[in-house]
Amino acid sequence: MSNQLQKVVLVGRMNVGKSTLFNRLSVENKSLASNHPGLTRDFVTDKVDWNGKHFELIDSGGVLLSKTDADFVKLVNEQVMRLMQEAQVILLVCDGTVGIHNEDRELAKKIHKLGKFAITVVNKMDTNLAKEKFHEFERLGLDHTIAISAQHGYAIGDLLDEIAEQITESGAPKAEVKFRVTLLGKPNVGKSSLMNLLLGKERTIVSEIAGTTREAIKEDIRFYQEDLQLIDTAGVRRKRGVVEFVETLMVKSTMAAIRESDVILLLLDGSEGKLLDQELKLAFYVLEQGKALILLFNKQDLVDEQTADDLEYSVSEYQHFMKKVETLKISCKTGKNIGKIMPLVKEVWERASQQFSDIELNSLFKDGMLARPLYRNGQRLVLRKARQIMKSPITIDLYVTQPDYFGPSQLAFFENLLRSKYKLRSVPVKLNAKRG
Repeated sequence: MSNQLQKVVLVGRMNVGKSTLFNRLSVENKSLASNHPGLTRDFVTDKVDWNGKHFELIDSGGVLLSKTDADFVKLVNEQVMRLMQEAQVILLVCDGTVGIHNEDRELAKKIHKLGKFAITVVNKMDTNLAKEKFHEFERLGLDHTIAISAQHGYAIGDLLDEIAEQITESGAPKAEVKFRVTLLGKPNVGKSSLMNLLLGKERTIVSEIAGTTREAIKEDIRFYQEDLQLIDTAGVRRKRGVVEFVETLMVKSTMAAIRESDVILLLLDGSEGKLLDQELKLAFYVLEQGKALILLFNKQDLVDEQTADDLEYSVSEYQHFMKKVETLKISCKTGKNIGKIMPLVKEVWERASQQFSDIELNSLFKDGMLARPLYRNGQRLVLRKARQIMKSPITIDLYVTQPDYFGPSQLAFFENLLRSKYKLRSVPVKLNAKRG
């Protein structure tokens, strides 16, 4: 039995409901769905189990087959064609309310040439207009024609039954992902290029057009005998720059990806020669969410001596923060230090997953308070015991007589003791003062 899951790809022209159908069929990963055409550009995947069959479901970008000079449209079309070639089952999603469109016919012709099993999925069957036009779609000549409503869930079970019948092997159940790594940064900083380099294949569309990646793209990989998930997010701009509805969805998708992740790779444009306020705010947000953080200064191929000096000066202004995080200078274009990223990710994840014994913590903290007693309002503070209650983020409860006296500076004292004893760079530490 092959461990490689067979693929089921959703294809179709823009705004026919592919993403809504994907979300209806998908258990975990969600595709951005709205009435705005062309919202899905990269493909989104999830593992689906149905009647004992396991398969990979793929939501592709909307196809525009009419003649166009737009390089980006060509990239999307080429990606969709490649996905169809790799698929076991193709779902041609059509809008039942408008009848057969020229794009539907052209896609059906390409599917016939591939010789793949294919189903015409006529969407929006919750309307009378679609019911009247349904039989037109049988003229496309694919293996089956099914009427559904992705929005309301009509006939979704029937569609899954048809798909499962064509999956010749049950495949491997979804591997348990040990931890998740998210690529974060402003638009056009190189996240998609880095995603492709780490995966060793062209997974995401790379373009000079800012905002090419509009939703979180997830891919499971195996590294050092462990299963982990890489997530490429939409670029996050300054808030006042988020003016479009689509960009608002992009930011929501990115923030959700951060909350679901364990390690964040924040890409910065090293050629700009400075740290931007927005990037620092993102870094602080990541740590506030309890996620491990690594800073990657990309585009080193464009950095001259003056730019390097400017960046070093800019970074020096935030030394208190920078000494807490790992940094790496990389170039997606030349490959500089790309091979160091995943080993560093694994090391940081292992740091975040440490479990300290009560004996270790109490010895460290109480010895520290003997060497440098803490006072508040003239009163010496007492720590009764300390206990780690969580990993990733490392969370420690301090049991004290007067919790109100343990403010940010007192808690920072214990955090500094822990960081001086153990290697915790890039790892957030949370401490809570409790009565006890």
